[in-house]
Amino acid sequence: MTDSLEQPPERKMNSTQQLQKIEQESKKLEAHIVPKTGNKVDDSQILEIIEIMSAALGLPSAATYIAIKLLFLKGAASAASPESLSVEIITDKTGTTIPVFKRDLVYSYKKVTNNTYIRKLAEALATPISTFAESRGLDGEIAQQINKKLIARGDPPLNKRQKAWCSSFNQQNELMEKDEELKIVLSLLVQDYHEKFRRKREATPSSNKNKSTSSPRPKGKPNKNKKLFAKTTN
Repeated sequence: MTDSLEQPPERKMNSTQQLQKIEQESKKLEAHIVPKTGNKVDDSQILEIIEIMSAALGLPSAATYIAIKLLFLKGAASAASPESLSVEIITDKTGTTIPVFKRDLVYSYKKVTNNTYIRKLAEALATPISTFAESRGLDGEIAQQINKKLIARGDPPLNKRQKAWCSSFNQQNELMEKDEELKIVLSLLVQDYHEKFRRKREATPSSNKNKSTSSPRPKGKPNKNKKLFAKTTN
């Protein structure tokens, strides 16, 4: 008769230990996940936004579409950017220009969606905006910021094409996953998202996390980038 070795019964984890385990497992996934921001703006809504904005500004639809792309490349998708953020659009062959403001876009977007979260529009137009930037030799919204980080830690900087696609609204752009060169940018964008989230969390005092406050949310610094110009053809 042989003796069998009995396995000691597993100790059950208490609530704190279970929560710690979940936290550890979630950290393994964080590097690959950016939270969804809700339903995307569909094509019919995009068209309506452009039409409303065109009518308000007295611009052709094509010129308005270019203005929207330029605004997002200049940082309009950020809640911290001021509504006075603007780009100049050349309206005809004489060189007449008209300023187009972020507030014009916000107004038109709200008329269609009943909210002012224009980042959803930027995410819906992420690929057209980035291909436009690539063809015009323009940088993505946070290309300079990401490049500075890469250079500071001794990594190779982004090339011209990668800089064109380096915008925060590309964080969920599945098209970039299929392109080896752009996949690098996508990874950097996800890392940047989590770094900002972590800094924000660490900057919040633990004693105030569960307290509500009526003080207004501090506004970000105005975007000091130079104005961008775009010619339109009749």
